[in-house]
Amino acid sequence: MPTPFQQDIDALKASEAFFRLLTEQAGDVISRHRFSGTDDYVSPAVERMLGWTAAEVLEAGFQAYYHPDDAPAVAEVYEKIRAGADQGSVRYRGRAKDGRYVWLESHLSLVRDEHGEPSELVAVTRDIDERVRLEEEARQAREAMRETLQRAMLAEQVAQVAFWRVDLITNEVYLSPRCREIYGWSADEPVSLGEVLSRFHPEDRSAARAWVAERLRTGEPSRNRMDR
Repeated sequence: MPTPFQQDIDALKASEAFFRLLTEQAGDVISRHRFSGTDDYVSPAVERMLGWTAAEVLEAGFQAYYHPDDAPAVAEVYEKIRAGADQGSVRYRGRAKDGRYVWLESHLSLVRDEHGEPSELVAVTRDIDERVRLEEEARQAREAMRETLQRAMLAEQVAQVAFWRVDLITNEVYLSPRCREIYGWSADEPVSLGEVLSRFHPEDRSAARAWVAERLRTGEPSRNRMDR
């Protein structure tokens, strides 16, 4: 008959085996780090993420793979958790085996010892390279839109032309100051696309709606003249 001590050992082995099973099947990289500076464990998912085997990462240490510009940010989060913060997160670039850098995001959790003192931290790391790329594309698109708007407003001032545009995501309509002046809308009055089209001559509204629908479908810019 198993003794209580042997039962404790068997339960511990079972829990460790279950932990290994979970970490080895997870898509995110799970790792354990001692505050002494050693890395205790990294899950096999690191090879799918960066190309390095878990053994290679443990041998070199995680710090060897941080982008030099991002290492201070990672160290800052580590120090906050060492000081007693329960959780933290950080974005940084990790060096893949093929030489490129991949954007990663790590969520860190503090583990305390039996005396309640900080003992180690557990990190869950995921690949966010695609997300960061999309965020950068969105930022560049917003910047391009701002530049386009500035040029349009300059053209309005110089050539005394009016313009309006529609945000395809929010459906918000922007009217230039000159356009609002021409049609009698105040500077802060919200205006819908339907209200803009209603200012077209009755005989031109059908063609105007078709013209707007085509521009929305193709994304091509266009100029038009209308009677009011």
